[in-house]
Amino acid sequence: MAVALFGGMHVTATSQDGSGLLTRKTRLVLAAICVGDEAGVSRATLAGWIWPDRAEAQARTSLRQALTALRKALPVILPGFDLHTDQDVVRLSGSPHGIDVRAFGQLARSEAPQDRAKAAGLYAGELLDGVDMPDTMETMVLQLRRQLHQQALDLVESLSLTGDLAEGDTQACGDLATRLLAVDPAAEEAHRALIRIRLASGQVNAARKQYGTCAGEVMRAYGTEPEVQTRQLIEAMAGTGEPVAGNGKEGRQPDFDHHDLFSRPAVLFLPFETLSSTPDDALLALGLCEDIRTNLSSWRSFPVIGQEALGGRTGDILDLAAGVKAAYAVNGSVRRSGNQARVVARLIDAVNGQELWSQTFDGELQDVFAFQDEISRRIVSQIEPELSQATARKIAVSRPGDLTAWELLTKAVDAERRGGDGYGTPEANRLQWEFVTEAIRRDPDLSEAWARLARCNFRDFLMGWVEDRNAALRQGLEASARAVQIDPGNSLAQAFRAQCILFGTKDPQAAFDHAAEAVRLNPSNVMGNFMMGCTLVYCGEPETAFDHYETVLRLNPAFPARGALYCDQMMCKALAGNVEDATVFARRSIDIAPSYLRGLQRCASVFAHAGLMEDAREALDRVEALGGPFDETYLRDTYPFVRTQDFEFLVSGLRKAGWTPRQTS
Repeated sequence: MAVALFGGMHVTATSQDGSGLLTRKTRLVLAAICVGDEAGVSRATLAGWIWPDRAEAQARTSLRQALTALRKALPVILPGFDLHTDQDVVRLSGSPHGIDVRAFGQLARSEAPQDRAKAAGLYAGELLDGVDMPDTMETMVLQLRRQLHQQALDLVESLSLTGDLAEGDTQACGDLATRLLAVDPAAEEAHRALIRIRLASGQVNAARKQYGTCAGEVMRAYGTEPEVQTRQLIEAMAGTGEPVAGNGKEGRQPDFDHHDLFSRPAVLFLPFETLSSTPDDALLALGLCEDIRTNLSSWRSFPVIGQEALGGRTGDILDLAAGVKAAYAVNGSVRRSGNQARVVARLIDAVNGQELWSQTFDGELQDVFAFQDEISRRIVSQIEPELSQATARKIAVSRPGDLTAWELLTKAVDAERRGGDGYGTPEANRLQWEFVTEAIRRDPDLSEAWARLARCNFRDFLMGWVEDRNAALRQGLEASARAVQIDPGNSLAQAFRAQCILFGTKDPQAAFDHAAEAVRLNPSNVMGNFMMGCTLVYCGEPETAFDHYETVLRLNPAFPARGALYCDQMMCKALAGNVEDATVFARRSIDIAPSYLRGLQRCASVFAHAGLMEDAREALDRVEALGGPFDETYLRDTYPFVRTQDFEFLVSGLRKAGWTPRQTS
């Protein structure tokens, strides 16, 4: 190619001194014209891209000089090309095969595999990689670079799906995949291409190794597992010996259906017994169980039911499991001696009581997080044959680097449990805030601590527990963003990020995306399902939201915030047009959480719409007695309904109940 722009900028002249006629700025003009479409590039745009620090008249003069030099050099650089310089537009015409970017675009669109293989060979690297240019031009190049990179990914996928490629074309496909992975190690299209090439040549072990590399890179980059079509290549081969190619165009697909979650065998996770006696040992056992359970739940092929679902009941394991319809049970014990810990975990068939697996782990407490990963992997590997024949996938969670930070986080979780229904109390929220901020001070990379800090800030905003509610909300947005940045695979972080975005930036689509990711990462996470329901209510999908709330109760009938959940279910029914059914959930909410301010506000509105004026006024009186902000500005800030009619439903019901707006102090 006379002009090669992939992987840098290389100009080949037909005479010895041809390329030397071009200064650096003139070369940039040439590059900009080459990547432009057939309509050309305006003079004003070119001048602004390449001479942004000069006045407009001076920049245009410099452009004219560069175009004159380019026209003089063109016959020895691009023979057969013509430079058209109209009054407002500059364009370059000629065969695309002298310029790699233009040839790539034409060949990549061809239906002939050999043409697409030639296109693969042209993509030598990122567009203008390493070329020094002004920031104004860099912005344009970055956009084109992303487009061409995606086009190359689509190309390598389509080539790998083509049967009976010539040997040289297969090599071109593999080489392109390797180059793409050098830029983006988590590019699944490129990994899939290499897996297919390995399988087609009978290199099964190499294909498996490539999948392992892919899974590791995707986990590091996104905190999740590979896409459905990537996993199918290995799963189908494991089951039938034949790879499933797919069409490579599905994109990221959800690999679970929350309606189908309980059609799979459930696992009851019981508390681990503490065999030593100090309070710190009990705290260690509590936190260890929470992390192991989270790790188990992250393996999204089966629902994990916690001890909360037992409602405080104790007794025979088989009876307890039968009560929550669990097919398996996990229990164990923790013994601590100084800086040493012994953890025993057991897997039990909850139908016949047979102990399917037992393992003991010994070591120092600073390695407790490595223990947790090992326990989770071993338990999963034993449960897996009973549930499916699919290959167990590695579970990865963030490991706090400081045990004390982890213990502080456990104390924060315990403080939340003790805080009561709804959003708890300001005192409990402040205690949690103190625990998580100290945990972050000791371990700044503890994702869950940032997530729970965001939750504390959000509650301060929502409930009006601080003077500057807007500052609290900003802090919640910052903390939730940090939590997701540290560990995008943390389901809890995604859930609380959704909450902060929904109420903070009022971007329902972004909130929905984070809530959906929380549930996708861990369908057994009750908070993820709860936030998905909350997001859907405000996004105008009350019927679908109701299903997620039902999933929460199925996972944990003793969900600590049932008062809030019943209130949300009430709104689902009311906004779907069934006010009579909504009042049933309103009474459930008030019975469980008679001082839940946010619930009482909505209950008053629903009772009024149902014509139950005495109940509506009683709920409103409780709201007034509890105090706090309650004017229309507060309602708009904290009830971010997407549909205008949903907000009007709330406000009109309150007015019917006799609401007199109370100004925010």
